[in-house]
Amino acid sequence: NDIVISSPFQAKKVKEIIVKQTKKLNARLYLPSTDEIAKLKKEFNTIGEIENHSISLKTIQVLKKFFLHNITIPDTNIYKDIVSSSHLPCRKEVILNSIIIDGAHNINSLIELNNFIKQKFPYIKQKILFIGFLKDKNPEDFKKFMNLLAPKKVFLVRFPSKRSYKDYTKIKSVFRALNTEINEINYKNIINHIKTNNPHKDVLYII
Repeated sequence: NDIVISSPFQAKKVKEIIVKQTKKLNARLYLPSTDEIAKLKKEFNTIGEIENHSISLKTIQVLKKFFLHNITIPDTNIYKDIVSSSHLPCRKEVILNSIIIDGAHNINSLIELNNFIKQKFPYIKQKILFIGFLKDKNPEDFKKFMNLLAPKKVFLVRFPSKRSYKDYTKIKSVFRALNTEINEINYKNIINHIKTNNPHKDVLYII
């Protein structure tokens, strides 16, 4: 049978869909336990970190149980290794201590990103944000994040996808009330823009 490993932090409706589809496929559903989540809460501050690490741990447990019978590494050792050395690319990834890359794609993960920035860079006053939008996103929903982050500049990123916004006029009108400088940029030019503007310790670039 197929195996489904899911997050315990999903919204109620999402959980119902996952359970329904799992039953439909006659698959087995595995979720991180309450005890595992409680243990990870002592190691990490944000829901995103706890969620991602709990799924990683549960995946390894399931692999060991059903597929990797020859692995003799105790679960306690696996836990220690994942907690101490695991790295999730493009999730609150800090580069050169002045650039953050994060794949946040909804308002909750953006607010979590803002909390991370406040904890990690409390001394930073100038923030420059590069953000792209898909057609199914409502710009109004992102105003709360923008107010919390209070970036000095916002670059609306253009990227070649049928799902992306082609006209940023509406988004600009929504964000204009935030008293923030708004520009547009092609995704290929982001790195060169940062390089030419000489990133330093007083400016944080968020992509």
